[in-house]
Amino acid sequence: KKFNCLPLMGCPISKSKPTAQVSNEGCRVGVGLEFLEALLDTVNSKLRPEATTQDLCNKLVLPLTRSKACAYTELFARESVSGKPLVGPPNVYVCHAWFSRARDVLQVLIDFAREEAKLGHADAYFWFDPLVCNQHVFPERTQAWWTSALPANIKSVGRMLLVLTPWNKPVALSRTWCLWELHCALQDKSIELHIRLPPLEQQALLSGMCQSYSAITDALATIDVEKSSAFQPSTKEDIFKALHLQTTLAEVTNQIKHHLRDWFLDLTKKLVLDAAKEGKRTKAMYNLAYLLSEYGHFESALQFFQKDLEQNLNTVGELHSDTASSYNGMGRTLRQMGHADQAIAAYQKSIQIYIQIGQERTSDAATSFIGLGHIYNGLDLYSQAQECYLKAAEVYREVNGEMDVYTATSYHSLAQAYENQGKMDEALDCYLKAVEIYETSLGETHHYTASGYNDLAVVYEKLGDNKKAITYHEQAVRISDLTLGADHPETAVSHGNLGCLMVQEGIDVELGVQHLQQCLEVLYSKLGPQHATTVALADRARRFGIAVPE
Repeated sequence: KKFNCLPLMGCPISKSKPTAQVSNEGCRVGVGLEFLEALLDTVNSKLRPEATTQDLCNKLVLPLTRSKACAYTELFARESVSGKPLVGPPNVYVCHAWFSRARDVLQVLIDFAREEAKLGHADAYFWFDPLVCNQHVFPERTQAWWTSALPANIKSVGRMLLVLTPWNKPVALSRTWCLWELHCALQDKSIELHIRLPPLEQQALLSGMCQSYSAITDALATIDVEKSSAFQPSTKEDIFKALHLQTTLAEVTNQIKHHLRDWFLDLTKKLVLDAAKEGKRTKAMYNLAYLLSEYGHFESALQFFQKDLEQNLNTVGELHSDTASSYNGMGRTLRQMGHADQAIAAYQKSIQIYIQIGQERTSDAATSFIGLGHIYNGLDLYSQAQECYLKAAEVYREVNGEMDVYTATSYHSLAQAYENQGKMDEALDCYLKAVEIYETSLGETHHYTASGYNDLAVVYEKLGDNKKAITYHEQAVRISDLTLGADHPETAVSHGNLGCLMVQEGIDVELGVQHLQQCLEVLYSKLGPQHATTVALADRARRFGIAVPE
């Protein structure tokens, strides 16, 4: 029996008086799979393709419930299909935005319910507010409701399903209410949090990662609790008050970004591997590996670079630019892991291929020279490093122009070589050039800009201008926390450099020690105690009498 969800068009409707089981003050009823499937059919036939969840409410729910002034689900409180109730106690709380496409949201709920059925789990019943809340009643929300009642409601359901659409700028993550719901779920470890993209958005994510390794980072950069919006200004004010009782808006933003970053990476891994199983060779494999290395997941990054190399060798062969890129990526990750000899071999293989195929003077080849220079720099072979960086800078300027980001990276690297040779004036000049290009091309809140600020601060410190050094270190910490996350090695180094200088200068020593301790905790966890960066910052901490991890 196919359920029809349009009762005013002659379909079955509960003949009993609505029970008013939905008071809008608790999560007491949810809608099941059959209900949602019928509703999606109706939405597809009655509403325009771009209709939002708000349109669903205004054009279907409100007209159908106006005569009884009740929740939509109350019309079907005692109906069932094939022995299954259409509505029942909720076990999935839906976090969504009313400006999202209704079709997308409903399809995500349907797919989730089908997944649960395949796994043999209990039937999913969704607390989905347009359907289960009385849309003719607008209860006044007190501060106690936001701080206590709503979190308790979510906890009573036990699971949350966050619907993200579109993938690269999810509407839900721009809405204050949704961010508060998500924060409540993340704070309570007993609540299972599930996140889903509609099917078409999953493919859009894969396409985005084919275009750029920074696609996910760029999407996460749009999340900012403080800049979120709500239907009523008072709602935003009340939620912010509730948040301030627990934490800061910046910490909530970082908490949400960190969780979503890991989720996006896991989903992209699955999408990339599924595409590979189907015999599809995409740039997403390489870009994912590169992004994993950016986030400090080096073992996983190396695995995906190796898969990318294997895929390229089997399809386009060794003498191809994509194969050279795979070797370059492996070299970069091996260098980050501290495996200098293996990294040199990978970079040299990459450069050899570019030379053999006549692409020595390309941006990709220049990137391999940059990587090789980094290794020489780390081995104290500064003149060899300088030679690699100069060659890369020449190619980048020729191919991309002076104000290109890659040109900036070559200046940045060249500055490091000069700095290590004690040529501070040359180093400062190159750092300033790099930072100017980063700020112009990427903006002041990009992690490349943060890296430039950090290194610029170190040079000013060596030149004795500690006031400027602290200013740039603080900027680097602020940006890295927001873009890379507090647990990233680059962020940790920024915290460590700032902490050392604060302790050395006697400026808020307690806070400086906290910066150093946070730095070492991350470096010991992510890079290990033997990594050169960890050793260097641990030695600085010891000189200040600060305990380091064992």
